Amino acid sequence: MKNRLELVVVQWEDAYVTFDFEEHEPCIVHDVGWLIEDEASHVCVASELLPNNTPRGVTRVPRSLVRRIERIGRKRSKRIV
Repeated sequence: MKNRLELVVVQWEDAYVTFDFEEHEPCIVHDVGWLIEDEASHVCVASELLPNNTPRGVTRVPRSLVRRIERIGRKRSKRIV
């Protein structure tokens, strides 16, 4: 994990299943949390950090579904409020 964690908003298009073969509007999702992984294949965002900086509530999104990542700020990994 990085020394300095970034707080981000990840906007991504959710996948869906349909049985009626009709076109549907994309479902756009916004996840807010700590950027745990930022890889070529995917991003991971944790909604919670435990006192020892262990992430919890991690969402993994394939990079192909990510529309935008907005960086909100940074936090030193040693200090957890």
